[in-house]
Amino acid sequence: MLFQATYAALTRAAGAIILPLILLFSLPLSAKEVDQTLTWDGSLPVEIELPRGQLKLTGNDSNTLHLQGRVDEEASEFLFEVQNQRILLKVVLPEQWHQDRNQKGASDLQLSLPRSIALSMESVSTDLVADNLTLLMVQTVSGDIELSNSEGQIRLNSISGDITLNGIKENLRAESVSGDIRLSQGEGELTLQSVSGDIEVRSSEGAVKVESVSGDVEVQASRLTALSGRSVSGDLEVQWQQTQANTILNLETVSGDMTLRSQTPITIEAQSGPGGEIRNRWSDAKPLISKYSRSESLSLSGSGATARLNTVSGTITLAK
Repeated sequence: MLFQATYAALTRAAGAIILPLILLFSLPLSAKEVDQTLTWDGSLPVEIELPRGQLKLTGNDSNTLHLQGRVDEEASEFLFEVQNQRILLKVVLPEQWHQDRNQKGASDLQLSLPRSIALSMESVSTDLVADNLTLLMVQTVSGDIELSNSEGQIRLNSISGDITLNGIKENLRAESVSGDIRLSQGEGELTLQSVSGDIEVRSSEGAVKVESVSGDVEVQASRLTALSGRSVSGDLEVQWQQTQANTILNLETVSGDMTLRSQTPITIEAQSGPGGEIRNRWSDAKPLISKYSRSESLSLSGSGATARLNTVSGTITLAK
């Protein structure tokens, strides 16, 4: 009897200690609101897996990660913890959810974290808003990405989602399958690629590379050191507003039209295939037409930049 009583007392005491610890590191599925903090050791990366909802990431100069918001009401599992040499934020939904992808009761989370932490994220039907980060890699399906005021190594990949970027510096690579990509106030090595979505670049500086298969591309160049643009069947338009010397523009399309706008004539080397055409609205100079292939070429001397323009069957227009 004494043994049984002692065992029961110890069990109750252990339960009183262990239960709060469990509640500290995991969220009961019946409780949908979360407010938790983890301390960063300065080295562990962050991995995020969210199947649907909204996530806001804000970088700061602290050494803590503070998570707030609402966890998906359909979640079968929720994790925010240190696991296998990484900090893991994960929401798991039942398998049958994938048959009904609506946003009712979805996660709505806000995570503030050290700006220098390495972060990777995979999501489906999750919209991401992020600010002030330096090491970020995101892969999302059917979710939009909005990133601002960040510098460092940025890698973004979206299927059926738009990517909006503002104030991105150093090294950026953004890819989208059917979503649009918009960049403003970029600086550094900036690469934007889209399959069927449009690409728009404004007020950026550095070396910019834009590629699209069937989407249109529009670049407003004012402080670029280099510009490479390619489109297969989409149109390509560049508004040139700078006077820096030694800047090189390499622009090409297959069947899409190309327009280069500049108030100040620059050096031009333009070439079109047999089905293409060159229209010069800068001067009275006419393109040369090949006797046999019917391809066209045009060379113009100017100041500042040099533009090499090439199309197979599209139209190249030099406009003011």
